[in-house]
Amino acid sequence: MTRAHDTCTGTRRFLRDRHGVVAIEFAMLVPVTILLLFGGFEVTRMVRASLRLNDVAQTVADLVAQQTTVTAASMANFCTGGGLVMTPFSATNLDATVASVTYSSASSSRVLDWQDTTCGSGSAITSPTTLAASYTPNAKDSVVIVQAVYPYVPVVTTLFTTSFTMTRTAYARPRSGTTVTHY
Repeated sequence: MTRAHDTCTGTRRFLRDRHGVVAIEFAMLVPVTILLLFGGFEVTRMVRASLRLNDVAQTVADLVAQQTTVTAASMANFCTGGGLVMTPFSATNLDATVASVTYSSASSSRVLDWQDTTCGSGSAITSPTTLAASYTPNAKDSVVIVQAVYPYVPVVTTLFTTSFTMTRTAYARPRSGTTVTHY
């Protein structure tokens, strides 16, 4: 009976012993806390990059819409300006495609005037005439469309292993005439 009594006493003593509880709780909470810290950091950076990309698309659209004609050289300058707007994020992977669409009174449809992929290795805008439909309701209306694409690469690559591609589209009406001409 003393042996069973000793076992029960030892078990009770073990269950009452609070040494090391804080260390165990700390060990359980640290990974969760680190995940929340770095996750919050990355989400905040991604939102900031998304807002910057919105600014890039709108800035390039505004710059093009202020012109009566644009050339490859002026488009390269607009792309450089868009890259500066992207600061502090790297603009090396920033792509932007610019297009001009006009509602043709002759054919009663929207016509793609031109499309420029000078900014990065941008691809052509899919269905620019469809995108411009609500911005060109009347004959001879014109709109400049900019579609900016940016692959966000996380800083903490141990938690997030893939990049996230963001796409933003901006619209602007020509300010110095009915259309912007591209040479």
